[in-house]
Amino acid sequence: KVIFYFVAFIIYYIYLSFVDWFIHSFIMHNPNTFFLELRESHKKHHINNNYSITFDYYETLIIYLFSLFFILLIYVFYKYFTYNNISIKTIAFIALFNAISILLGVASHNYCHSKHHNCLHNIGDCFIIKVPNYICNIINNHHEKHHYNSKTNFCTIFLGFDYIANTNYNT
Repeated sequence: KVIFYFVAFIIYYIYLSFVDWFIHSFIMHNPNTFFLELRESHKKHHINNNYSITFDYYETLIIYLFSLFFILLIYVFYKYFTYNNISIKTIAFIALFNAISILLGVASHNYCHSKHHNCLHNIGDCFIIKVPNYICNIINNHHEKHHYNSKTNFCTIFLGFDYIANTNYNT
C-alpha cells in the first residue's frame, strides 16, 4: 500500500505541475485568454522586474476550481470505465486534498516570487507561507530562466512539467 500511495503522490504532483504549466503558458502568455487582466498584469511583470505577480483569493479560487474539475473528471472516467461506483467520500477527499495543495502552492508562489522580485513589502491581499531559502532559490532560479526566454520554464511552483513538455531552459 505504501508504494501505491507514493506512486499516486508522484502522479498527483505531475498533475499539479501540469496545471501550473498550463495556467502560465496558456493564460498568462496567451493574447486571446479569457483572463485579460491576469495576462496584462503578467506582461507588466515581464517588462518591470520589480513588479511581482501574486494570486489573490479570487484567483486562487479559479486555480482551485480549474484543477479540481479535471482531477474529478479523471476520477469519474476511471470509475466509469472500470465499472466501479463513485464514492462521495473519495470525491470529498480529492476536493479537500486538492484545496490544501493549491493553497500551499499559491501561498508558496506568492512568497518566493515576491521575494525574488524584492516585493515582499508590497504583497497585497493574498495567501502567503514563508518558504525556506533553499526551496525559494530552486524555484527562483527556474523562474529567472523564464525571463531570459519567455517561451520556456512555465512552471512557477510545481517544477517538473517543463521537462515533459520540452519547455525547460537550463543554461
